[in-house]
Amino acid sequence: MGEEGSLLWHERAPQKITYTPAFAVKEVIDTTGAGNSFCGAFLVGLAAGRDPEWSAALSTAVASFTVEQYGIPLKGSVQELAPKRLHQVIGMQETLEFSD
Repeated sequence: MGEEGSLLWHERAPQKITYTPAFAVKEVIDTTGAGNSFCGAFLVGLAAGRDPEWSAALSTAVASFTVEQYGIPLKGSVQELAPKRLHQVIGMQETLEFSD
């Protein structure tokens, strides 16, 4: 969904979807690699034992750094700013449940 955020379908609860809006950045410079950053961060979260919702929030935060500059984000800037963005994104998530 890109700039509109992401949807997470819950395999074990098929009536549940979590919407994570995109993080609002000041200026989009270059979107190259944003999807790769998103997917990589999601997998890192899962590999670290985090739940899919947390991993989706991490993905959104990391992808927001990618679009704010040319090239990949520097490790130091991500480590410094990611926790704040991660908490902001978690606060924006919405879980929707529906019935058949």
